[in-house]
Amino acid sequence: MLDDRRKDEFGLLAYYFNQAEHKLKHLALHDSLTGLPNRLLFQDRLQQAVAMAKRHDHKFAVFFMDLDNFKIINDTMGHEAGDELLKEVALRLAGTGRKMDTVARLGGDEFAFIINKVDGIEDAVSFARRLNQLLKTPITVNGHNINMGSSIGVTICPDDADNSEELLRNADIAMYQAKDNGRNTTCFFTREMNVRLQQNKEILTDLAESLLQGHFELYYQPLFTIDHKTLVGAEALIRWHHPEKGMIPPDKFIAVAEQSGLINELGDWVLAQACREIKTFVNVGIVDIKVAINISPVQFRRKDFLQHMLLILEQHDVSSNFIELEITEGAVMDNVDQAIDMMKALHDAGFQLAMDDFGTGYSSLSYLKRFPIQKVKIDRSFITDLENDDDSKSIATAIIQMSHSLGLDVLAEGVETEAQLQYLQGEKCDYVQGYYTGRPMPASQFIEKFRRAKDTSLANETAVSIITT
Repeated sequence: MLDDRRKDEFGLLAYYFNQAEHKLKHLALHDSLTGLPNRLLFQDRLQQAVAMAKRHDHKFAVFFMDLDNFKIINDTMGHEAGDELLKEVALRLAGTGRKMDTVARLGGDEFAFIINKVDGIEDAVSFARRLNQLLKTPITVNGHNINMGSSIGVTICPDDADNSEELLRNADIAMYQAKDNGRNTTCFFTREMNVRLQQNKEILTDLAESLLQGHFELYYQPLFTIDHKTLVGAEALIRWHHPEKGMIPPDKFIAVAEQSGLINELGDWVLAQACREIKTFVNVGIVDIKVAINISPVQFRRKDFLQHMLLILEQHDVSSNFIELEITEGAVMDNVDQAIDMMKALHDAGFQLAMDDFGTGYSSLSYLKRFPIQKVKIDRSFITDLENDDDSKSIATAIIQMSHSLGLDVLAEGVETEAQLQYLQGEKCDYVQGYYTGRPMPASQFIEKFRRAKDTSLANETAVSIITT
């Protein structure tokens, strides 16, 4: 800095130069929208906090906070409204810390905190409660009251790590675990999370390689009318034959694929493979095929989702009239109106629609009549103990009756006993699938079995349900 204490023109020049330099430094180290410290300044203060903790043998906490569903605000109300929301959130957060603490905006809707001199987890829990309480009061933007939630990850120095890079990474990992736990919650970092992260990275690498090498296959589980006499479809489940690790079940890799975005490529493979097998089914005499593909929420939210689906069908010369899309409740509830618009566009393009895993997302009940769907699938969790659990019976019956009143067909999945089948028959469920009526099988075995069934007039129509989970 130049000496601006002089009383002549050089002193005045030095004053203005120093002011400009100070302003430039501030802009370089602070977020231009909220005025909070930015990532660069946060990392510098985090390094200082680590050094002070080592010197004075005390603990501090690092918080990583992400606003839940902020993207929806930007998409539905515009980026200007999103910016106003971020500024109001920043004002609230800025009042939470002590002078020796740091509150920063790392970018987008991500905020981070350094809470110095904590005695342990209890102090960190107390601060997390304050953060949650701050965001409980709705934020008014453009005349709209917005209820914001947040997912928070917490790590303690030196208990979890003693360097700035690991601490920030640990808090980030814990934040994503909070989102997986249902959002609007706080999660503390554990060593198991880091182990799981490394495992997920390995799975992701193997997934990408297996997609290139063709290590996947579709199995088909037959679907029958409720009288268990007429084949009307099959649920095709993806199988991963890893060349070294053997068969890897879907519950070990689908979530990883969704988190990474690789689910889009995996979904493309499923649709393309389904198209190839549709032609094979038709060629052997299994005709009138209807293919229903379970769509991941990640796929469903793609802006070019419809155009991308139609492109794959065109490449394989298969009409959209052959396809039934299975959409989970979780895919539509983040933004119901936008989801309905997408479903209408899909239906207008010739796709049939089904609501998968119905009953697990209670909030969609009031919207069901607005969804342009033709079928409801009762989640297997309500079928598993159907013969012994009165609540499961009540829920299954209510879903069947409500769906029928809206003109929708009902399919019960996961049927494994004669008693379950008989109860569903008594309640006039339309379709059934599960281990009791038929286990999943490779496409070649499915063709061999039901080509013979076709010859004996046991299968006049076939619908093929393709899902990735």
